[in-house]
Amino acid sequence: LRELRLSRCVGVSDASLSLLREGFVELEQLHLRGCYCSADLVAAIIPQCFDRLSQLDVTDIRGGKTDDILAALGAHGFPALQVLRVG
Repeated sequence: LRELRLSRCVGVSDASLSLLREGFVELEQLHLRGCYCSADLVAAIIPQCFDRLSQLDVTDIRGGKTDDILAALGAHGFPALQVLRVG
């Protein structure tokens, strides 16, 4: 899986994202704008794809603060990241 677009999908839960976690190793683009998922879970998932992730959109996620996601980004460096959308 290289691209996952779940923006504005209200049915996306932490449980469903957890099930997909194994396939995130090759992920290059992750779009979760407006989803009702936990910021903590997203912060736990993104380090698995740190060397390939080029786009991340976590604008308006409903499950907490984006500070945790930004901290995960800072901790791992994400050398391929070109587009980051938060808010």
